[in-house]
Amino acid sequence: MTQTRRRQSPHGCNRPIMTIVTQEEREQVEALAERELRSLSGTVRMLMLKGLEQTPAAAKSTH
Repeated sequence: MTQTRRRQSPHGCNRPIMTIVTQEEREQVEALAERELRSLSGTVRMLMLKGLEQTPAAAKSTH
């Protein structure tokens, strides 16, 4: 059985953020995306959400 990547962002995800990363960082994110069968952008979003969970001040912001 062949597994396929998830293809859609959750509803309401329509505000792109551009960021610059090193080649090593990108390779790490690409490897994680491959392991978890996610798109690169979906993997970056997941990592960002996990980071926000660890930052109480960011979770309280309404902006």
